[in-house]
Amino acid sequence: MARIISVITQKGGVGKTTTVNALAATLNKLGRRVLAIDMDPQGNLSFSLGAETEDVRTIYDVIRKEMNALDCIQRCNTSDVIPSDILLSSIELDYTGKNREFLLREALGDVKKSLRLHSHRFTSESRCSDSKCACCQQIRYYAYAS
Repeated sequence: MARIISVITQKGGVGKTTTVNALAATLNKLGRRVLAIDMDPQGNLSFSLGAETEDVRTIYDVIRKEMNALDCIQRCNTSDVIPSDILLSSIELDYTGKNREFLLREALGDVKKSLRLHSHRFTSESRCSDSKCACCQQIRYYAYAS
């Protein structure tokens, strides 16, 4: 079972990135798998987690359906992360129609489906078909920063 934890506010400088970073590190120490999704065009969460941010696929590519979310995940010390970059700032201009509030949910459908299938592709492990596998029984968390 996956848990989704979102840390969101329009106000800047209130500690969203710091909160997600600390949350990811704490959950990792508790033995949980964490996928942080950086939704800030400045990419500070990606940088602070140690993700590669130059010439890589980002959440922008995932939302635009140019890349599969599973293929954008980077493994870092405290969590896995889908990085962000400055291109994300244009996403509001790209999508002005109805249902744009569902873009992220739709873009992450492959990740959620992968978890339901007990897949660990995002951690570079082989697919797991054993429903009694210990790692499949762990609760997985997502942390979004925007």
